Amino acid sequence: MQLATNAIEMAQLVLKGVLPKARILVDATAGNGRDTLFLAENTTAEAKIYAFDIQPRAIAATEKQTQAYKDRIRYVLDSHEQIGSVVQEPIDAAIFNLGYLPGGDHHITTEAASTLKALQAVLA
Repeated sequence: MQLATNAIEMAQLVLKGVLPKARILVDATAGNGRDTLFLAENTTAEAKIYAFDIQPRAIAATEKQTQAYKDRIRYVLDSHEQIGSVVQEPIDAAIFNLGYLPGGDHHITTEAASTLKALQAVLA
């Protein structure tokens, strides 16, 4: 039995069970691109991934981190609260890593209101 030692590992363990069949995925907080890369590495070539972030620096880092998978990732420079407007297909899986951009400005952080709106869109 594989054990998770932190919240990120726990989320990844849960997602690994659904990713092989997932077709539409969302990384609601792209950050430095690690979660987007995880999604890309654990899905089929037919899967489409949307990576959201409000910071250009985060989108650039995610693009660099996921270069090998760029043809199936849509990089969205916008708040995750826009998921419902951007993603028109039913979402099979999503990951949220809330807080601030590692190595970035700690004053720019996720807010409860936008995250709740994003979660509602994903669950719809």
